[in-house]
Amino acid sequence: MAAAITGLQNPVGNLLVTDTAVTKVVVGNASGGSGALTLYQIEADNTANSAVTYLKLYGVAAPTIGTTEPVMVLKLKASTKEYYVFTTGLSIAYLTYLTTTTVSNAIVVGSIGAPANALNVKFVCKNATP
Repeated sequence: MAAAITGLQNPVGNLLVTDTAVTKVVVGNASGGSGALTLYQIEADNTANSAVTYLKLYGVAAPTIGTTEPVMVLKLKASTKEYYVFTTGLSIAYLTYLTTTTVSNAIVVGSIGAPANALNVKFVCKNATP
């Protein structure tokens, strides 16, 4: 995991979680805090990949891939940087995520389609206990 956590003095969120190596490997509880958090913004950089990639967010610390349903699946166009803003915030228990080239969750771990290159992803969130 290449995630970095930066404290923010910001009315929107108090954490900027930056991960420069998001792949098909689950990153669990990337915010490092305990308890629910509110997610306000996501910047997902898929410019290094010539294929559509899916960013999957899970609300549990350790999802079982193929069984645990993601809270949200975001489609990232090929060779682009995508921005998502949740104006009222998205409440989520844990900031847990991965990227795949497979939209379906009905897969086993060995069959997850990995993006050709790791993605850079940034999350702005508010964690009650950072």
